[in-house]
Amino acid sequence: MADVEAGRVNVLIIWEPSRASRLLSAWSTLLETCQRLGVLIHVTSHQQTYDLDNPRHWRTLAEDGVDAVYEAEKT
Repeated sequence: MADVEAGRVNVLIIWEPSRASRLLSAWSTLLETCQRLGVLIHVTSHQQTYDLDNPRHWRTLAEDGVDAVYEAEKT
């Protein structure tokens, strides 16, 4: 997160959204920070690069964060 906030990252690559965080507040902060700084998020399990200025991309990743929290709570 420090590298993202410092502007040292253009594309954040993660394997799966739930591996980035299972805390909704942390996931939300990450999405907001990446959107504000223009950082793309590439999710390898989706084979997709997301641009958070695209509302559909933002929604997909936001929902993935909610799903990750839900799955963690179930277990």
